[in-house]
Amino acid sequence: MAIQSGTKNAPALEHASASNTISSVVVDNGGAPDKTAGAAPKTVGLVDGIVFVLSCTVGSGLFFAPGVSAHALGDPCASLLSWLVAGVLSLAGAWCYAELGTTFVSAGAESHYFKKAFGPATSFCFTWSTFLIAGSSACCAIAIVMGQYVIAIFTDATSPLSTQFIATGVLAFLAIVNMINPSYVLMLNRFNVVCKVLAVAIVIVGAIIAAAMGATPANAFMGQSCFGPQTEWASFGKGMVFALFAFSGWNYLNPLTAEMKDPQRDVPRVYTIGMLTTITLALGVNVAFFVVLPFDQLTNKLAGPFAEVVDPASGILKPILCLMISFCCLGSCNGIMMGSSRIIAAAGENGDIPACFSWKTKRHGTPYVALIAFAVYTSVMAFAMDLDDTVDFYTVGQWTFFVLIGISIYVLRRKFPDVRRPFKVIGYPVVPAVFVAVSAYAVGVTFVPGGSKVPVVALVGVAIMAAGFGVYYVRRMHRPAKVADDASTAGDKVQVELATPAAAVEG
Repeated sequence: MAIQSGTKNAPALEHASASNTISSVVVDNGGAPDKTAGAAPKTVGLVDGIVFVLSCTVGSGLFFAPGVSAHALGDPCASLLSWLVAGVLSLAGAWCYAELGTTFVSAGAESHYFKKAFGPATSFCFTWSTFLIAGSSACCAIAIVMGQYVIAIFTDATSPLSTQFIATGVLAFLAIVNMINPSYVLMLNRFNVVCKVLAVAIVIVGAIIAAAMGATPANAFMGQSCFGPQTEWASFGKGMVFALFAFSGWNYLNPLTAEMKDPQRDVPRVYTIGMLTTITLALGVNVAFFVVLPFDQLTNKLAGPFAEVVDPASGILKPILCLMISFCCLGSCNGIMMGSSRIIAAAGENGDIPACFSWKTKRHGTPYVALIAFAVYTSVMAFAMDLDDTVDFYTVGQWTFFVLIGISIYVLRRKFPDVRRPFKVIGYPVVPAVFVAVSAYAVGVTFVPGGSKVPVVALVGVAIMAAGFGVYYVRRMHRPAKVADDASTAGDKVQVELATPAAAVEG
């Protein structure tokens, strides 16, 4: 989206104030995006959407979470069950997002839905948490894993400091690429998906060949008894949390619905195809690792031990696999950064946060201030937290709002019953209810002590979210009356238009 200044020699980077732009794209006719000068360019089609979801979901989690969940449960079948449950839950959540994303097309995504369902305070708190907790911690964790695998290409020795510097460099690179040209990002996503497919294929085919040649160890994890006395059912939730993290990122499609060519048709297809593909690949990768590796080698760095079993002679498989996994991480991190920056920018346009966060490049409409702020903050987090901390931080920050997403399905159907919904959640009202219940359970698991750090990280996340409500009300008290009235009037206008009967909309 180009923000024109009206001058002939406009600078390359310009901005628009919140008083002039309430939202980059809002729904004003029951589903179709607002076709104004501020509307985002329509560049994302069905294939690009599927590629985007796969870029976000098929990433670092598939190559470190299997080991973590296996150690939590101590049983290969129970671990696979936790992944299957996590995948089905993620698909249920994706369908909830598909209904909201096709009914209320907005670059603000969740912040837009929450404003309509629960009011501006919850909307602000979501944006606050996306920046400070959920989006940043997810991106940070993936960047850290990428740093570990980049180092593993060259040596078995690792140091936290080297990993942190590589993670910071990755974040800076992605922010720069996003600011230069969004089309480069789509090309990068496609390349990354190819790398993801190759990495998954190497793992699965390698395990099949090793098993066929009898090269797998006798004490491989998959050979243990299923659902036996060794199964730690009390840790099922913890194992599922890491599986849920591995599937994370699918929800970042919704901030891009405003840039999709036909969101009402494509969003449900993208989510369904993308998530079913991800679930299939995830289960295949888990089985492959369990067939090849014994229990004591199922750590958060699986590529090295796996390659040593499958290719003990040449040693060439290990650097190739580590390189492929690094590109997997790059794509996932990029997708989260794209989605988070657009949520932050939309909040700046709404006046929920300082307007400078909505400033965009003139040529491509890329939210460069939001990108820079997100990359810098996430880089700081990489030096302040370890991998386990970031996963727990993400779970508290993201899945708390997943609970509200499920509830908002019921609230918005009641508040706007006549709005045309191109897609409705399959299995309503049961599926959203299950999504709400299990999301709440996932958040609760992070408060169960499994080490001194876990409850502390969860409590810090809750404190930051609570502080978001405090900041909102303090800002509201000191906000100029005219700006508050303008935003309120605009919100009322959108809600009135959203309540237009479907027949009138289609006519």
